[in-house]
Amino acid sequence: MAGWNRLVDTSPLLLLFAHMPSHLAHLIHTEDSVARAFPDLADPPERLRSFLTLGAQGPDQFYHNRRRKPSGLLYGSLSHRKNYGRSVAGMIRWATGRELPLRSEAGMFVLGYAAHAVLDRKLHPFINYFSDLPDSRVFPRAHAFFERIVDVLLVRRIRNTEPREIDFRGIVDCGPYLPTEIAAMMTAGFLAAFDRADGDADLPERLQNAYLDSMGFYGYTNMVGDAAMRRAIDHAENDRHERALIALLHPPQLPAGYDFANASGAEWCHPCDETERRTDSLYDLYDEAVTRAERVLTGIEAGWSGRVPLFDSDADASEPSVEALVGNHNLSDERMISCPRTCASPFPLIEIVDELRNTYQGRE
Repeated sequence: MAGWNRLVDTSPLLLLFAHMPSHLAHLIHTEDSVARAFPDLADPPERLRSFLTLGAQGPDQFYHNRRRKPSGLLYGSLSHRKNYGRSVAGMIRWATGRELPLRSEAGMFVLGYAAHAVLDRKLHPFINYFSDLPDSRVFPRAHAFFERIVDVLLVRRIRNTEPREIDFRGIVDCGPYLPTEIAAMMTAGFLAAFDRADGDADLPERLQNAYLDSMGFYGYTNMVGDAAMRRAIDHAENDRHERALIALLHPPQLPAGYDFANASGAEWCHPCDETERRTDSLYDLYDEAVTRAERVLTGIEAGWSGRVPLFDSDADASEPSVEALVGNHNLSDERMISCPRTCASPFPLIEIVDELRNTYQGRE
């Protein structure tokens, strides 16, 4: 399959963009958060679930845009750095201006998109600490691979199943092309948030390309079992490419002897500050992210109905806006100012990937 060779560009620039909790974690977190905020949406119609799931991927969709040009990669980077709350407010302003209800395809997309930021900020410090050294050139996909391990752990604990049992590609499918309504709403959000979007004549095409490449990525990485692991190895061009491909797949089994979730409560620190010590497990952080997202989503409902302002410029100290509630700071953690990473204690992820390579090389 030639697609495997096109799936992963291992150039240093693009490897920088692979750092975010993976798609299954965002799926179940958004579903759980929406169910808490709106019990009537605990089991939404299939069509609405697809738009909720697509929204839950947030700007990660642009990070998957590695093949088609013009690319939307820049908007993935911008959205992870700043003005996320402002882009959500801009989407809501567009949707409510057209009298679309919250319980619509557009509304579900926005709920998912907002929840995305909550999980990113809550899990990124944990993922960074346990996957990346400050100099990660030896195995630049370590972060991405650990995210797949996180997916496996959360899916097992929260859904009592395995990634290979979840047809994510089928769930997230919103049609052969990005629906016009969603594209227009995202454009409005980016115009509200980023100067770069103003005058970008290619923005509509970038949105479509990001959607199409994302669907391809989700297809290649869907319901991974032994056959998919063998296929990745068979179509790799060299050892480095082999590791890069395996790092994007959910491992069918995890090696014994590693407390990947920190269930034991061992002490760890914020990657930017050795004095900020914590003992949270992955599951503690997930629960906190659901609680936080519930508050954000109920705030979005208030903004959708006009009970609270959408933008900071329309709010006062006693009346926080949707923009402020979602937050405009980066998605790497909950700090308002980004900081350089200085400490980590990563698992031996390159060795674990190589164990998978050895397991599946030559297996029939």
